[in-house]
Amino acid sequence: MSRGSTYGPADYDAMFADPVRTPAYLDAIARTIRQGDIVVEIGTGVGYFAVAACRAGAQRVYAIEREPSVALAEALANENGFGDRIVCIRHDASRVTLPERGTVLISDLRGALPLFGDAIPTLVSARNRLLVPGARLIPQRDVIRAAPCAAPPQWRKVELSLGANFAQVNRKALAAFARSQVHGDSLSGSLLCAPPADVATLDYGEIITPDVDAHLSWIVARSATVAGIGAWFDAELAEGVRFSTAPDGPPTVYGHSFFPLDCAVDVAPGDRVECHLRARLVDGAYLFAWDTEIRVAGQAEPVRMQQSTLGSVLATVAELATRRDSYRPQPERFGVVPELVSLVDGKRTLAEIAEALVVAHPDRFQSAKQALGWVTDACAELARLVQ
Repeated sequence: MSRGSTYGPADYDAMFADPVRTPAYLDAIARTIRQGDIVVEIGTGVGYFAVAACRAGAQRVYAIEREPSVALAEALANENGFGDRIVCIRHDASRVTLPERGTVLISDLRGALPLFGDAIPTLVSARNRLLVPGARLIPQRDVIRAAPCAAPPQWRKVELSLGANFAQVNRKALAAFARSQVHGDSLSGSLLCAPPADVATLDYGEIITPDVDAHLSWIVARSATVAGIGAWFDAELAEGVRFSTAPDGPPTVYGHSFFPLDCAVDVAPGDRVECHLRARLVDGAYLFAWDTEIRVAGQAEPVRMQQSTLGSVLATVAELATRRDSYRPQPERFGVVPELVSLVDGKRTLAEIAEALVVAHPDRFQSAKQALGWVTDACAELARLVQ
């Protein structure tokens, strides 16, 4: 799954324990990989699927992971007797270079939806740079689906319980903020008010753009209070190997996505719900917009709502100004970072760099120990940024 924040071993174990996802992936790996294949896995986590690829006949697996948990992948490879065939690499898959091109690509960079972080650009980059022409991909494609729905459990438990005024605290601004976010929640088939519609088919062998623009329309099938749009995905991993995160199926580690409406609307069979749903990747994160129109029988005018995640961007005007292309960064914003970079000459140790900074900036660093900790973290972060 795509990394929006640091994942730990327990997170990867939870993914591997998923009784829907993991058997499907293992089946796809067994069916897809042939003797002698060179496998590239992006987002290997702790290497469970890398081991499965070796068992299926892979000659070599390049297990790529941005998180520090990749150190455990090395241990797992050795423990299972594949230390000589699994090459663990801590790097960004969109920037890494390999000594040879792969014949198979394995990935699971999704969140609740495949439109998550830099997943699609990373896949496209890996497909174009790290694979031979005609390489096989796991997964092959995902289909995003959506339907209008009643309030799911977490939304009911928190947002609807709090409302716009709770315990004599007016929280209208926070309520509006919550309704401009896409929430992870758990849907059930009974919450859906209409049959699902396809939002987008993501064919990973051909996809180029990470953005989606879909016009969706549903005829309400049962009386309900529509609180938002629920979304999930169906995955095709290999020929004949599929799984779904649909609300009417068994729960999965992915959960579901919930696009709340500004106001809930009572509907009856035959009423129409339409939604213009857009997703645009900006600076490694998706901006979503959903314009909804609900036509209720007997009402002259439809209920119209326009929402987007721009309303949930937590940034001051001053902070936003620093991201404009016309902004001129001032050197004082970076403190001693330029001096740190100048001291990194391939000869000085971290301790020597820290000592130099303590001497030059006694007001910034109270001790050599404090400076060493800062220098160590700063060097690691700068190295990550330039990878």
